Amino acid sequence: MQSELPVDTVVTFTVLREQGTFGRVVVLWNATGNYSAGDLSPESGEIVFGDGVRRVDIPITIHKDNVPELDEYVYIR
Repeated sequence: MQSELPVDTVVTFTVLREQGTFGRVVVLWNATGNYSAGDLSPESGEIVFGDGVRRVDIPITIHKDNVPELDEYVYIR
C-alpha cells in the first residue's frame, strides 16, 4: 500500500496531433482504470485541436483522501 497524497494534485496528460495540423479536430476522451470513485476529476471531456495546433493538455486532479489503497492506474482513451 502507498501513502495517500497530502493535497489534491494535478497531473497533465499531453495529446499530440501527429498527422498534420490542418483544420479543427474534436476528440472525446474518458479515463478508465482501477481507481476508486471520486479519486479524480474530470473523468471525461473533450479536447479541441484548432487549425495549426499540434498539442493539447488534459489536466486531471487526483483528489486527496484518507483511505490507504494499493497502486491505482488511470488510462486515457
